[in-house]
Amino acid sequence: MWTSSPRRGPQHAIREQLRPCIQCGTCTGSCPNAFAMCYAVFDDPERPTSMEPLIEAAAEVFPWKMGARCCGASHMNTKPDVGLTLVSSILKDAQGADAADAIVTVCPMCQMNLEAYQKQAGEKSGAAFKATVLYLPQLLGMAMGLSGADVGLELNLAVLSGFREGCRASA
Repeated sequence: MWTSSPRRGPQHAIREQLRPCIQCGTCTGSCPNAFAMCYAVFDDPERPTSMEPLIEAAAEVFPWKMGARCCGASHMNTKPDVGLTLVSSILKDAQGADAADAIVTVCPMCQMNLEAYQKQAGEKSGAAFKATVLYLPQLLGMAMGLSGADVGLELNLAVLSGFREGCRASA
């Protein structure tokens, strides 16, 4: 998913989006598929949209064709050429005409691969990639008024200075 700069919306909007998941009592914050446990039919695997209402509470969502594309997951360790090709295709599409300010993901492997391997993916594909990559709870925390430090933004490997400045300006 791509988003524009975080905007400060009503905090209750995010809480209302989370309420069905919180009420079922089966979700854990550490599970990347936490929301899937709350619904019998969770999302369309070809065109997932389950994150969009949550992101829209904090930022504008840019629809894009790579939303369901795999980053390569552990292939980055076992088959690096495959992993770098997959990461490169996602980052290349992200820098298209409708480039947004950040990629938001719920998958820890996607966050790691899209952050840590931008330089290598660029070298493999002959492009220069620079994209801010956020974990969904970070975006939600900032939307609820937490600072970049509160959500651990300084621990991310790929947060562009322009994104940081935009966060400070909107605080």
